[in-house]
Amino acid sequence: MALAALDWLEQFMEGFTPHLNKIVIFFLIIFMGFLVGKILGRLTRKLLHELKADAFIKRTLGWKLGIERGLSSLVAGLVYLISVILALNAVGLTTVVLEIILGVVILTLAISFLIALKDIIPNVSAGITLKQKLKEGTKLKMDDAEGTVKEVTLLETIIETKKKDTIVIPNALFAKQRIKIRK
Repeated sequence: MALAALDWLEQFMEGFTPHLNKIVIFFLIIFMGFLVGKILGRLTRKLLHELKADAFIKRTLGWKLGIERGLSSLVAGLVYLISVILALNAVGLTTVVLEIILGVVILTLAISFLIALKDIIPNVSAGITLKQKLKEGTKLKMDDAEGTVKEVTLLETIIETKKKDTIVIPNALFAKQRIKIRK
């Protein structure tokens, strides 16, 4: 009986050891990849900080972007992604997991597109109507704004107030509010 149990344990270990090796290699690759990614991200950030990349972009273009942090995060993220792909490849799951990830990305993009359409369609339909009714220079009063129409686009209407403030109003709001047009 004890001999049979030892034989069973030996067979189990012979069958399980290759899988255990793959699991250990998987986690080792992930650990090393994330370590290297963190180091390269910090080095990239320090290098860009030494080159004063944020200050240069602000000085030349007038934009405050945070390029140092953004590029360092991108470098770290790419190394993380490569390490995950290598680790999955080591255990033989690369194609399956990448197909799942691709499916999730496509689904996310499709949902985002549909959500964007939810806002665009009412604005465009109201914009077509407003382009016929409102011309540049028309004075109008709404619940929230009063001023002169500067421009009517398909998505929004730009109004300038008496105090020379510019107000951008989505066209869909015109369908929901009372408007008085002054000639």
